[in-house]
Amino acid sequence: MLKNKCKKLCFMIGITFLSLAACDSKEEKKDTKASISPTDILPAGVDYATVVNPITGEKGEARKGTLAALMVNTMELNKLLNKEKWEDKDKKKFEEIEKQVVELIPSAKYIGIFDFFTLNEWISDSSKLGRLYVGLLALERDKSLLTEEIKTFLKSLQINHPLIAKKIENLL
Repeated sequence: MLKNKCKKLCFMIGITFLSLAACDSKEEKKDTKASISPTDILPAGVDYATVVNPITGEKGEARKGTLAALMVNTMELNKLLNKEKWEDKDKKKFEEIEKQVVELIPSAKYIGIFDFFTLNEWISDSSKLGRLYVGLLALERDKSLLTEEIKTFLKSLQINHPLIAKKIENLL
């Protein structure tokens, strides 16, 4: 039954879903709906789906909750990176979050979050250090995303945070 259905894709922002559907080219969509609900994307009991990035056409597997986890982890990174002084527990927490974000990036890329919100948008606001750091992790994970425009922008950034400065230096 699932083989005959359209492949679907969603961007989950907080608890809201912004959904896009990408149909298999061999099958015509028989009915058109004005909107798509979360259960249209992943029915109850289904935790994984093969998604197609609606902008690049890349295809891969994503787990339910991927974007929510990415967003929460991004906000936690933001809190940590804005702290004046870290305690020992902060370093461990940062490492755990960074590891999880790196694992989420491929699925997030398949879903299309780095196209819906471009990498320029992820890295352009230096007041949102967590978002900037996640953008840098995505660039580190997939060097093909590192355009000359992004390199030029990264060179111009005036960031004093040592972890972010090191990440930028490694990318350039």
